[in-house]
Amino acid sequence: MAVKKVTIKDHAIFPEALIQTNGQTLQTGSSTLFHFDKVNTKSQIVVPLSFSVESVASTTVSHRVDNVKDEDLTTDCLRGITADNVIHPDHELKYATKDYKLEAQNSTGGTSVDHRSRIVYLVDALTTARKLVNGYPLARRDVEAMKILKQKHNIDVEQLVKRGMGIPAKFEQFLTIHEVNDGKQFTMKANLSTANRVTLCDVDVPKGYAYVLEGIHCDVGAQATVGEVNMFISRDGDPDLLTLDPACFGASQTPIQLHIHAFENFRIEFDLNSGVHNDFKAYASFSIRKIGAGFKAKMLEFSPNSLPTFLDPTDEEVAIIESQNLREIARTGVMPIA
Repeated sequence: MAVKKVTIKDHAIFPEALIQTNGQTLQTGSSTLFHFDKVNTKSQIVVPLSFSVESVASTTVSHRVDNVKDEDLTTDCLRGITADNVIHPDHELKYATKDYKLEAQNSTGGTSVDHRSRIVYLVDALTTARKLVNGYPLARRDVEAMKILKQKHNIDVEQLVKRGMGIPAKFEQFLTIHEVNDGKQFTMKANLSTANRVTLCDVDVPKGYAYVLEGIHCDVGAQATVGEVNMFISRDGDPDLLTLDPACFGASQTPIQLHIHAFENFRIEFDLNSGVHNDFKAYASFSIRKIGAGFKAKMLEFSPNSLPTFLDPTDEEVAIIESQNLREIARTGVMPIA
């Protein structure tokens, strides 16, 4: 496999923390491990949260954010494929509004076979506050929303940003107000084959609720098993939303924390490209939440028609959204909305 290219323009649910993996033969010279393109076609931002690469002598990796290259990082000074590289567990790595790449430079003089890499990243809304902090131009709707909040609620978005007090809201703040009603857990132990997919879970979501994939783990093979097993994560109308290689995960039974919504159905499956993987074990955990007016307002503002029609706001929710100007709150990003 060469570069793992991900087109962000079709992503419409905010915020979500997702994962990509890539196993490839790293040739001598430069390579791109991951490429996220067409960012911000729906007022989006891509935020790399953590990454991990195989440690190889004389090989470097670097972030390229909106076509600006960052420093080179020598891979054998990093933590290796078993652990994530972060600035700090509570802080994001980068912010990309147009294009993001994780690039490698192999100077060993030979190929690195079955080189493994992975990245966990956030797709969220590009709010007014984020634009102000990073110096991006404001759109007409940003200016309109700021004016409405100033007139109706005496909320001065520019002043809040200048004060620098938790504005714009971080993903961690969203998680603290993410109210959970219940939880689901699933396990699987099965022989994998090339003929059929094996299902870890295939669950229908009760109307009015969301299932949120919060964590997964499974058996993780050695480096030589790159490309042998496929993991497929599907939700609603997104079949195979994510196709992953478990050999690029950290280690067996080591959880990967994610945050992926489903409003109708969630399905996780495995199959085999080659090799023998008997008694293959996997686990997934979901939180269950009631979808409230605030979350609906955010989807209406940034990605209308992204939710099923049965989640259209009720008359009561419409009154709450309009009276409290929740769409403008979501647009400006002056507080996290769950």
